[in-house]
Amino acid sequence: MLKLINMMSISKTILFALTWFSVTTGMMLCAAEAQDFRIYTSVSDESNPQVKPTVVARSLTMFRAGKVYDYMDQLGELVVFEPAQQRFVVMNGSQGLKTEVSFPLLNQHLSVSETKAKELLAIPAGQPDALSAADAAFLKFQLDPKFQLSAKTDENLLTLSSPQLTYQVKYSTNVSNETLNLYYQYIDWTAKLNRILHPQAMFPQPRLAVNQILKSRQCMPMTVTLRMSHPQAMQLKADHQIQWELDEHSRSWINDWENLLKDPQVKFVPLVDYQKAFLADQASAAR
Repeated sequence: MLKLINMMSISKTILFALTWFSVTTGMMLCAAEAQDFRIYTSVSDESNPQVKPTVVARSLTMFRAGKVYDYMDQLGELVVFEPAQQRFVVMNGSQGLKTEVSFPLLNQHLSVSETKAKELLAIPAGQPDALSAADAAFLKFQLDPKFQLSAKTDENLLTLSSPQLTYQVKYSTNVSNETLNLYYQYIDWTAKLNRILHPQAMFPQPRLAVNQILKSRQCMPMTVTLRMSHPQAMQLKADHQIQWELDEHSRSWINDWENLLKDPQVKFVPLVDYQKAFLADQASAAR
């Protein structure tokens, strides 16, 4: 079960850090057209070429009136991105809990986590709490990632490789700057949030580095394959379907979520208590 939890966290990383689109129109999208739409994402495990890929995570993401709603059914977790208020609101409906993570608080938690990681790296080899060479190399990469970039522009394909992680990105450039800015704002902040909500997830720096490369090339990811060799060999592929407008069913879901967020039976707790409840729930599911 721990392997599955880790896989789901990595999958969520791909969902947010490297979202891709099945663009169904050849027209450039203006900012107004990009305000209300939805993306359905599935992540498949392709680690074993002898076995048919299996879906390990699904996510539904809706952009509506300046907010972004993301729901992962496996975790039972709704994340609402509210850039105007500089915060995330996170809710687990099955547990009846919600919390709020402001952007300054998010950066503060990341800073503390990075400091602890550097202290761990500073423990001399051979000491009881020292990391193995492989774990230390992976942690160093997360804090200061370096990728080698190769491109096949005729195929709209980028490969960002390293000994630890390799991303292969099929992209589109047929998207407006306004849309790109909107997505990368959301994706960057969510990569940070993922590390704080789920401590077993990677630090956000590798995804942020990849995002920066893609944004600088005005690329919108369409498919993303992640290969990693540590802590376990794994290959995951993210597939997304996009609808450039919200239907009545989608709007109804958003209304239901907003009503649930306002429900007095959903208890507001500090972030640390929300994290404890999440980890306890996952530990219970693993038994």
